[in-house]
Amino acid sequence: MSQARRIDLGGITVALAALAIAGYVFWESQSFSPLGSVFPRVIAGALGLAALGLLAAALLGRQPPAARVGGSSLRRAALAAALTVWAALIPFAGFVVSSLLGFFAVGLVAKYEPWSPGRWFGFALATAVAVVSLHVLFTVGLNVPLPAGALFGD
Repeated sequence: MSQARRIDLGGITVALAALAIAGYVFWESQSFSPLGSVFPRVIAGALGLAALGLLAAALLGRQPPAARVGGSSLRRAALAAALTVWAALIPFAGFVVSSLLGFFAVGLVAKYEPWSPGRWFGFALATAVAVVSLHVLFTVGLNVPLPAGALFGD
């Protein structure tokens, strides 16, 4: 007697969403400079290939449905909310301000134990260095225009 093949609907859903995101990134990168479009297209290509692999594995029954794991659903929802608000703030507050707030919010959600003042300072410093470094890399190094935000006259 053969066992019925279980389809991983979650995997299929994630693969289709990832394919849609990869397609969107390819579409949006058409307006970038030739050098500025390299990074997003490479990442979108890798995402698309991985999504196609997941989709094929799920449809062929090679990807079993994920087992339920423990953890905090509230923390997962807070992470999704923080990332959504971060993305929604970019057109209004610009890349730098929204990313500083976003990094900080995600860090707070990911924090499990109490932090000392020194750890808070290190976290704030790492957040600022990461955001400023990414801004300089994209705007100066790759010539990718990042939004300044409507709040600041973009």
